[in-house]
Amino acid sequence: MPIGNFLVGVFLAPLALGFLFTPLYLLDVDGLSFNGVVAEDATTSPLVSARERCLAFLNVFLYA
Repeated sequence: MPIGNFLVGVFLAPLALGFLFTPLYLLDVDGLSFNGVVAEDATTSPLVSARERCLAFLNVFLYA
């Protein structure tokens, strides 16, 4: 395998796996939060800022 293809695969494999498992973790997000903002609350509460909402979902993605 050419080294270029290998390096692309090394960087894209974790992203692909993250996108695969993130929806599974979003089904039950009770323990996953960022600074006390749970991703589930971020989607339903209008008081949560867009930045906090993005960070909550990013936390779930990185955990996956």
